Amino acid sequence: MESERVHLHKNVKLLWFLPIGALLAFVFLVSTIAFLAIPDITIVWITRVNYFIALPALALALGLLVFGWIEIVYRNFTYQLGENELIVRKGVFTHKTDTIPFSNIQDITSERSLSERFFGIATLRIETAGSSHLISETELPGIANKEEVIGLIMGKVKRSKNTMDAESRAQGADTSNLLTGILNQLKAISLKLEAGRKPPIEKKNEAGKGRAESSYNDYEDFKKR
Repeated sequence: MESERVHLHKNVKLLWFLPIGALLAFVFLVSTIAFLAIPDITIVWITRVNYFIALPALALALGLLVFGWIEIVYRNFTYQLGENELIVRKGVFTHKTDTIPFSNIQDITSERSLSERFFGIATLRIETAGSSHLISETELPGIANKEEVIGLIMGKVKRSKNTMDAESRAQGADTSNLLTGILNQLKAISLKLEAGRKPPIEKKNEAGKGRAESSYNDYEDFKKR
């Protein structure tokens, strides 16, 4: 039975917004200094008279717009632990689904930057090996209970690989039994062919010897007459 889709921790939205928020704060600070240093400066409709109102309003509008976009990205980013694979779904305009068989997972590492530690989350990096033996990585950001998630994934990885090993051994045994049966049949066919090629020499000799003795006895009886 597959588990439900799981969203990332909500603090990841603050982590994603942090660089944009810092940029907006920097632009607001620089603009304020510019309006204070140059009294006659005008940027579009923002002047020294209204910049204390216009700049915060503009920064707030841009911040809400960016945070709305982050909210959409967050809602579309989910992961799911199935019976045999890890399913990661993400994307807004283009939806992307990564299906990672547990048997292909080689290792899981967790990373926590300073900002991630502040928000109490971590990023999991999942290393997988494909059919071409190339190592690829899949990231799961915004994981709060990282030890629990790693334990769940690695438990499924172990069970999946044990099942594959058991199936491989069973297939090997079936193949060995099949080859043994074919070999025995070939040996039986070979023995039949060899038996069919041998001439019945002994039977022919015995039959000839019997006919010779019968003719000799008839000749002796004829002489006695």
